[in-house]
Amino acid sequence: EVPIVQRDYAQGRQDEDAKRVRGTLLEDIRKAILRETPSLDLNFVYGKAENGKFIPIDGQQRLTTLFLLHLYAFAEDDSKTSLLKKFTYATRTSSRDFFKELIEKRAVVFRAELKPSEEIKDSEWFISTWNYDPTIQSSLVMLDDIKTAFGDVENLALSLVDGEFKPIVFNFLEMNDLG
Repeated sequence: EVPIVQRDYAQGRQDEDAKRVRGTLLEDIRKAILRETPSLDLNFVYGKAENGKFIPIDGQQRLTTLFLLHLYAFAEDDSKTSLLKKFTYATRTSSRDFFKELIEKRAVVFRAELKPSEEIKDSEWFISTWNYDPTIQSSLVMLDDIKTAFGDVENLALSLVDGEFKPIVFNFLEMNDLG
């Protein structure tokens, strides 16, 4: 659960710096998944485990990107729905509601010929006020770029969860253990 104290998801912003960061990150993830490079180390993710939830203090941008990538990779796998539903944002009700809907409708969204953002905005479940939520807007941009970057990757889902190679790794630091 991304806590209320966190800023909006920013890796999908349209400024030049965000475009550069997003492009580099997706390229690095793609290379790792295709085993063109060693595992991609996303460094430390700080947070705390509380009441059966992980609450990131630092790393929510990377975790949101990984969530969106997994959402895309497992679009057709209904067995992952309950796991994907565990990801949520406490920053805004609109963000939380959007992700709930997106998880449920992901197969239709990613099966469409349109860009994910266009398919989502054109769907009957998309609420027009969501156009003003910066986390949702950034997520839509990232989803478009994820589909572009990974649309031709065969067995993306299997590659992401490869227990032997582990294409993407990070170090978790439990904040409660720091004293």
